[in-house]
Amino acid sequence: MSLRLRAKILSVRSPTLFAIPLAVILGALSLLHALTKLEIMRTLPGLALILLSIQFVRSADLVITGATVYPSPKDPPISDAVIIVHAGKIAAIGSRASVHIPGGAQRLDYTGAYVTAGFWNSHVHIITPASLNAKQASAAQLDTETDRMFNRWGFTSVFDIASILENTLALRNRVNQGNVRGPRILTAGEPLWTVQPVYIQQFLLDHHLLMPVIRSPLEAQRQVASEIDRGADGTKLFTGSVQAGSVANMPIDIARAAVGEAHRHSVPVFAHPQNSAGVNIAIEAGVDILAACVFSNYSQTATSRRKIRPAQTRYNALLTGR
Repeated sequence: MSLRLRAKILSVRSPTLFAIPLAVILGALSLLHALTKLEIMRTLPGLALILLSIQFVRSADLVITGATVYPSPKDPPISDAVIIVHAGKIAAIGSRASVHIPGGAQRLDYTGAYVTAGFWNSHVHIITPASLNAKQASAAQLDTETDRMFNRWGFTSVFDIASILENTLALRNRVNQGNVRGPRILTAGEPLWTVQPVYIQQFLLDHHLLMPVIRSPLEAQRQVASEIDRGADGTKLFTGSVQAGSVANMPIDIARAAVGEAHRHSVPVFAHPQNSAGVNIAIEAGVDILAACVFSNYSQTATSRRKIRPAQTRYNALLTGR
């Protein structure tokens, strides 16, 4: 049986392990006592352990000792580490010699185990059939689906970039309330397209879902503003929408209107380009993230080449807050 199926794990909700919601692996660590480092590395190539289960320690301090900690992708591992968890957050982390262990704390010795920060997944769709009834579905049903989609892979933060906004917000609320286990959820809600992609049309009909078609720059502005006002964290544009034997590209004036409204609210804009024309429309409109690759020869326009660097800079600023 694989480590992934046998382990029960806790993790972080941040790229690093410092001063963040409780993100320490507990349940899996007893399993790891029986595994050598070589066995772990074979199970998860290149990493000691990155999996997820959401549980939180909120009362007494918790001290985890002995594990090897990978605090961030840029920092070296800490051997024989001490992790102090206070009020559900990691308060201190370092070598045994550098961290003071408070008296009265619960202690867990996990020598030989490994702790890492959790993963981000910035391209998910919370629109699977099992996740579509997030308000009324049982916690057990939603736990099963979030385990399948996110938790077992170690995703502690996800950006959903096309779904039914109301439903995704309902799932996010249940996760935040502790009713459902899952990652931190950011969402772009319903995407903007001028023609629905051919592969989604029957799914929407079968599940009685409505994702409107945008017909003008004003409609684009209104949808972006409405979704952000309701709780969306970003916007998704289909600058290229695949059809039977062709691609329907979003007019540049609609794309620019949507991007301008999103940036006015300081949220990022994702794009599904589908073809070279869709890439150039996305870049020229000022989109921040190309969320899908192009399966054809790509040729940039002179204008799009000039705008790639500012778009990259803007996205970096959105991630870092600078």
